[in-house]
Amino acid sequence: SDYNPPSGANYDNNYLNNTCNFNGDSGIFLSVKIYGGMISNNTCNYNSDGIEVTMSHKQIIENNTVAYNENHGLNLTWEFRYNTIKDNIIYRNKGLGVEVTHTNARSNDFFRNYFLNNNGTGIQAKDNSSSVLDSWDNGVEGNFWSDYNPRYPGTDHPNGIFERPYDIPGSAG
Repeated sequence: SDYNPPSGANYDNNYLNNTCNFNGDSGIFLSVKIYGGMISNNTCNYNSDGIEVTMSHKQIIENNTVAYNENHGLNLTWEFRYNTIKDNIIYRNKGLGVEVTHTNARSNDFFRNYFLNNNGTGIQAKDNSSSVLDSWDNGVEGNFWSDYNPRYPGTDHPNGIFERPYDIPGSAG
């Protein structure tokens, strides 16, 4: 995309290969005008939020495992824009697997993530961004949802791809 970083933005912020368990707050917390970087190959379990990212742009969040957190696996807030979230395992978080919580978030791509038994209410992700520009697939691949078959019984899935999209509640949907 043609997005230009905000004035005073920080660059090259990487969180790689960490174990972030039992922190009491977020396992990883990335905040305030971070532009570019990678959050990859981390295990963030038994925290308040597994990974929380706010006011950050052009991040790649991939190959992380977030599980058994008190709130959300991934909590993405305040002007979270132009990010790629892929290949994460997000399971058994008491809150949502992923929540996009602010209306100024937009243009984020979510694909090849595994959502497994998050939030006992049957809602595994919520997108409250102001725009329908967030994408929950990359045009070829979507995400795996452990509750897909119970939510949409009898849905055809030729070639392993279900015909009906998984509904993501929130103001963006």
